[in-house]
Amino acid sequence: MNAYIMLALSLVCAVSSQLLFKLGLQTIGGLPRGSFDAWQVVRMITNWQILVGLAIYVVGWLSWMAVLSRLELSFVYPFTSLNYVLVSLLSWAILGETVSPVRILGIIVICLGVFIASRG
Repeated sequence: MNAYIMLALSLVCAVSSQLLFKLGLQTIGGLPRGSFDAWQVVRMITNWQILVGLAIYVVGWLSWMAVLSRLELSFVYPFTSLNYVLVSLLSWAILGETVSPVRILGIIVICLGVFIASRG
């Protein structure tokens, strides 16, 4: 498979796994603060959203390994900052999280940085 397609797959997997982790944690009520609660950990590792997120995360990791074996790290690594951009936008769209003007400015700067880094 083309290394650039593998790079895109890696990014999509990273973003989607994080969203599924968040959704799963919201479903179970998060993890306890302070004290250890074994039952809550069991709920976390048996939650379907977290399990699917973990499987997608592994696929993304495998894709990333394929990318690293085919392309220069200094070229592909800046693309991982797009994960932040996509997670921020999808967290707003799917989870209803707030994206402040300062965060939007940061997203624009990241996109410009990735564009510049991909040219050099």
